[in-house]
Amino acid sequence: MSESPWRQILLSLSLLSQVGLVVIISIIIGLLLGQWLDGILGTRLVFSLLGILLGIGGGMVSAFRLLQKAFKDDNDGTGTKGS
Repeated sequence: MSESPWRQILLSLSLLSQVGLVVIISIIIGLLLGQWLDGILGTRLVFSLLGILLGIGGGMVSAFRLLQKAFKDDNDGTGTKGS
């Protein structure tokens, strides 16, 4: 029995929202840690910018892994499932 179109749309939207949240939260965590280090060490924006860059990188890696797992599950015929 095939999945209904609405179910597939909702699964796709949930995956899209997971990817967006993973990237945004990674960037925010990197920024906050960078600002904290800037405050402790008395530097200006050095660690904040570094934290943002690391957050972007970490978020992209996490999003890639999430998408890779979702597409692997989809190709196996099991569909996209929650973690």
